[in-house]
Amino acid sequence: MNQAAFLDSVDTKLRAVVAGHAAVLGVSPEQIGVRFGKRVRPRLVHACAEALGLAPETALPWAALVEIIHVASLIHDDVIDGAELRRGQPALRARDGNRRAVLGGDLLVSAAWLAASQELPSEVTAILARAMIDMTTAELRERELLWNPDASLCCYLRVIDGKTAALFAAAAEGTAVLAGASTATRNAIARWGRALGCAYQIQDDVRDYEWTPEASGNDTMQDLS
Repeated sequence: MNQAAFLDSVDTKLRAVVAGHAAVLGVSPEQIGVRFGKRVRPRLVHACAEALGLAPETALPWAALVEIIHVASLIHDDVIDGAELRRGQPALRARDGNRRAVLGGDLLVSAAWLAASQELPSEVTAILARAMIDMTTAELRERELLWNPDASLCCYLRVIDGKTAALFAAAAEGTAVLAGASTATRNAIARWGRALGCAYQIQDDVRDYEWTPEASGNDTMQDLS
């Protein structure tokens, strides 16, 4: 399965996982925040599958669940940051309020875990759980850096390692597990995913100072604020 077909299938899977649960809130998957962006993490899963000799369609449920967790984290981030825009559209919190946004993010996480329990090996699910712990811990650590004159480059790198790179690493490592890769290969591809995630977040943070909201589709200067 080529990448374009894989991403289309991931989109279909995402909507299927979320649709019934979103109806509880009286919204569509798109309204709850499932508006697909660059889909970097599913692209990463596809690349890892091909590199490891795994048929990409085998990793499709995994790619969809990783992306759902990413979308949920964005919804919660927008609440924390008071963001108005997300991917060129009003953020869920800006349109429907913080309460609905928090519940929407929680609903996505719950839907992802239900699907994971039904479709993925427990070892793969555990990788995603650890990544979510790292993401949450990093978000708490980032808040501690506010107004801290002693914040260092090392502190920043620790934050982005958990905030972004952990999910990149999980996407890569989980694919390796599905492919039946050796422990050495699994660890190597996880390190590669983590390094890629750090580089991606650094670029994103720089963009916050350089791009306009029209160019980025998101609020800018949030980090400076």
